[in-house]
Amino acid sequence: MKKQFIAKLLVLVMVLAMVPATALAVSAAGTSEGNNPYGNNPYSGNKDTSVFLPIDSNTSTAAAALGADKIAVEEGAAVINATVTDDVATVMLTDAAVKKLADAVVDGKITLVINGEDAGKINVCLPARALTSLAKKTSADLTIESSVATISISNDLITAKAGTSGIVKVTAEATENGVAASLWVNGKELKDAEGFQVNP
Repeated sequence: MKKQFIAKLLVLVMVLAMVPATALAVSAAGTSEGNNPYGNNPYSGNKDTSVFLPIDSNTSTAAAALGADKIAVEEGAAVINATVTDDVATVMLTDAAVKKLADAVVDGKITLVINGEDAGKINVCLPARALTSLAKKTSADLTIESSVATISISNDLITAKAGTSGIVKVTAEATENGVAASLWVNGKELKDAEGFQVNP
């Protein structure tokens, strides 16, 4: 009788000992890279960037990115409609969308026109790896035209500073004193960068 009781007790102890390990395994599987598009930066490494993109490289805020099918090449310019919220026009492009910008190269320049319903601020986010690849293949400068300002980024600046992982973010905002514009790479602002020009 005692032997049976001891045997059952041992089995119970063994079962209870396995429960935490099983729970940990399930938890790890539930938060794996494949099941959590928000927890990992889809712009880094060789991950697909076609679904969710963070607005900044150091935040988990995510939004749908615009693919190549959302870009129309018209009269030598790539035209895209921005998402406008609270007077801010936001454009986030996938790798494929950036590659399509090559179709808009004219005289050593790529022009990206942002239709933003007269927004007072624009945010343009591009995958660094794709942007660097585009710059090297086309040797073209990038010009972003919007209702806020026209921003030019030289090919030399892109190839030297954009890198191969993370996000390149361009912002411009209308202010009382003109236009405040900035260029960010992986969450760090490139201040006074040679080759970054803003025209209201």
